[in-house]
Amino acid sequence: MANDKPTSLRMGFGYEQARSAGLGGVRASRSPKQVNKNLEQNKTEREATAALVEIAEDPEWICLIKHRAAEGLTAKQISEEIYWIDRFARAKARGHSLAYRLKNHWHR
Repeated sequence: MANDKPTSLRMGFGYEQARSAGLGGVRASRSPKQVNKNLEQNKTEREATAALVEIAEDPEWICLIKHRAAEGLTAKQISEEIYWIDRFARAKARGHSLAYRLKNHWHR
């Protein structure tokens, strides 16, 4: 038994010991801050993807979405850009001046 391969049941070899011994493919433990950050990032990506699916129902936006995705932008960046374009266009339709639209309805 002393010459058998070590397991987690014998000799105290667990994930921590395996990682320190050079075992690859085992994820390092994460702090609660890192877990919360990952959850928030995943949530915003899901929301942005859902928004893009909804926006893609309008055929006028499909070309822009495909073009920006080919450039390597994330779903969040694309949906944010479309939000600001739409906001700018709505202000123009209401008759606001260019200075007002740039000041209040354009991404800074």
